[in-house]
Amino acid sequence: MPFARICYDHLGGSLSVAITGAMTEQGVLDRDVGSAPTPSGAAWLADTGITQEATPHLRTCLDWTERRSHVAGAVAAAVFRHAVRESWLVPADGSRFVRLTDR
Repeated sequence: MPFARICYDHLGGSLSVAITGAMTEQGVLDRDVGSAPTPSGAAWLADTGITQEATPHLRTCLDWTERRSHVAGAVAAAVFRHAVRESWLVPADGSRFVRLTDR
Protein backbone atom coordinates (compact mmCIF):
# COMPACT_ATOMS: atom_id res chain seq x y z
CA MET A 1 0.00 0.00 0.00
CA PRO A 2 2.85 2.50 0.56
CA PHE A 3 3.87 2.26 -3.13
CA ALA A 4 0.55 2.96 -4.87
CA ARG A 5 -3.01 3.23 -3.62
CA ILE A 6 -6.22 5.08 -4.23
CA CYS A 7 -6.38 8.25 -2.14
CA TYR A 8 -9.99 9.46 -2.40
CA ASP A 9 -10.31 9.88 -6.21
CA HIS A 10 -6.62 10.18 -7.09
CA LEU A 11 -3.38 8.23 -6.76
CA GLY A 12 -1.47 8.19 -3.47
CA GLY A 13 1.73 6.58 -2.22
CA SER A 14 5.37 6.90 -3.20
CA LEU A 15 4.47 6.55 -6.89
CA SER A 16 2.19 9.58 -6.65
CA VAL A 17 4.82 11.62 -4.81
CA ALA A 18 7.34 10.69 -7.55
CA ILE A 19 4.89 11.62 -10.32
CA THR A 20 4.19 14.96 -8.63
CA GLY A 21 7.93 15.64 -8.42
CA ALA A 22 8.47 14.69 -12.06
CA MET A 23 5.55 16.84 -13.24
CA THR A 24 7.00 19.79 -11.32
CA GLU A 25 10.53 19.15 -12.59
CA GLN A 26 9.29 18.87 -16.20
CA GLY A 27 7.36 22.15 -15.95
CA VAL A 28 3.87 20.64 -16.03
CA LEU A 29 3.07 22.00 -12.55
CA ASP A 30 4.01 25.30 -10.97
CA ARG A 31 4.31 24.70 -7.23
CA ASP A 32 5.01 28.42 -6.65
CA VAL A 33 1.38 29.29 -7.32
CA GLY A 34 -0.28 26.51 -5.36
CA SER A 35 0.38 23.57 -7.65
CA ALA A 36 -1.30 24.98 -10.74
CA PRO A 37 -0.69 23.56 -14.21
CA THR A 38 1.61 25.78 -16.24
CA PRO A 39 0.37 26.86 -19.69
CA SER A 40 2.67 24.27 -21.28
CA GLY A 41 1.52 21.76 -18.66
CA ALA A 42 -2.14 22.34 -19.52
CA ALA A 43 -1.27 21.82 -23.19
CA TRP A 44 0.63 18.61 -22.34
CA LEU A 45 -2.31 17.30 -20.30
CA ALA A 46 -4.67 17.97 -23.21
CA ASP A 47 -2.28 16.44 -25.77
CA THR A 48 -1.95 13.35 -23.58
CA GLY A 49 -5.73 12.97 -23.58
CA ILE A 50 -6.22 13.94 -19.95
CA THR A 51 -9.45 15.86 -19.76
CA GLN A 52 -10.03 18.42 -17.07
CA GLU A 53 -12.48 21.10 -16.12
CA ALA A 54 -12.38 24.51 -17.81
CA THR A 55 -10.92 25.87 -14.58
CA PRO A 56 -8.67 23.04 -13.42
CA HIS A 57 -8.81 22.34 -9.72
CA LEU A 58 -5.48 21.25 -8.32
CA ARG A 59 -4.34 21.08 -4.75
CA THR A 60 -1.81 19.15 -2.73
CA CYS A 61 -2.53 16.23 -0.44
CA LEU A 62 -0.10 15.10 2.25
CA ASP A 63 0.79 11.48 1.64
CA TRP A 64 0.60 9.60 4.95
CA THR A 65 3.28 7.06 4.00
CA GLU A 66 5.79 9.44 2.44
CA ARG A 67 5.02 12.52 4.57
CA ARG A 68 5.36 14.56 1.37
CA SER A 69 2.76 16.12 -0.88
CA HIS A 70 1.22 14.66 -3.98
CA VAL A 71 -1.29 16.34 -6.28
CA ALA A 72 -5.02 16.01 -5.67
CA GLY A 73 -8.14 17.63 -7.05
CA ALA A 74 -9.79 17.39 -10.47
CA VAL A 75 -6.52 17.32 -12.41
CA ALA A 76 -5.06 14.53 -10.26
CA ALA A 77 -8.29 12.54 -10.54
CA ALA A 78 -8.20 12.95 -14.33
CA VAL A 79 -4.55 11.79 -14.45
CA PHE A 80 -5.47 8.73 -12.35
CA ARG A 81 -8.48 7.84 -14.54
CA HIS A 82 -6.31 8.24 -17.65
CA ALA A 83 -3.61 5.93 -16.20
CA VAL A 84 -6.26 3.29 -15.46
CA ARG A 85 -7.81 3.64 -18.97
CA GLU A 86 -4.36 3.25 -20.54
CA SER A 87 -3.69 0.20 -18.31
CA TRP A 88 -0.66 1.85 -16.72
CA LEU A 89 -2.30 1.26 -13.33
CA VAL A 90 -4.69 -1.48 -12.28
CA PRO A 91 -6.76 -1.02 -9.10
CA ALA A 92 -7.27 -4.20 -7.06
CA ASP A 93 -10.86 -5.36 -6.61
CA GLY A 94 -12.31 -4.42 -3.24
CA SER A 95 -9.14 -2.67 -2.09
CA ARG A 96 -7.34 0.65 -2.29
CA PHE A 97 -4.21 -1.09 -3.66
CA VAL A 98 -3.07 -0.12 -7.15
CA ARG A 99 -0.64 -2.13 -9.28
CA LEU A 100 1.77 -0.49 -11.73
CA THR A 101 1.89 -2.46 -14.98
CA ASP A 102 4.83 -2.99 -17.31
CA ARG A 103 3.03 -0.90 -19.87
